[in-house]
Amino acid sequence: MDKDDFQRLLDLAKSGDADALGKLLDQERVRLEKKLAKDCRNNASAEDIVGDALLKAMQKIEQFRGQTQAEFHGWFLTNVCRKLYEHNERRKRRPTVPLGTDAPVDGMTSPSRRIVREEAWKMLDKLPQMQRDAVLLRLQGSLSFAEIAAKLGVSVSWAHGSYHDGIQQMSRWIEQ
Repeated sequence: MDKDDFQRLLDLAKSGDADALGKLLDQERVRLEKKLAKDCRNNASAEDIVGDALLKAMQKIEQFRGQTQAEFHGWFLTNVCRKLYEHNERRKRRPTVPLGTDAPVDGMTSPSRRIVREEAWKMLDKLPQMQRDAVLLRLQGSLSFAEIAAKLGVSVSWAHGSYHDGIQQMSRWIEQ
């Protein structure tokens, strides 16, 4: 992308044009997902991290003060680094048990796991259809956001946003 195209897309994105912002961010997404997949040794984690950074960039694009592609890349890379740090901190704190196993987690026995699982299904049923589908495809199907987007017929950003919104809503319900 040349300098003029970049500037035109950036101006449109700052004025609220979602398509222009999508074009700017998609270029960054592809490059960073490949890099992070090597660093994380996990494509799903890389997609999660970059996806979270994409959402943050979408929310904060008006705060971007740079004018060049290099500045935009640096700004976005900073968001990705923050999300990578958060991801690594969360990973340190939570136990990892493959889905579908009956191994106790934090002292939870099988009956308590069954209750938690039933409550999770009830919460999933309360989510809007798109969020429910995105969450199920991601957690149960272990699909990437690109695969979820293809299955649901939406953009990768939309698939990630639906998943994120669904997980956030379930977290709020748990905290109540």
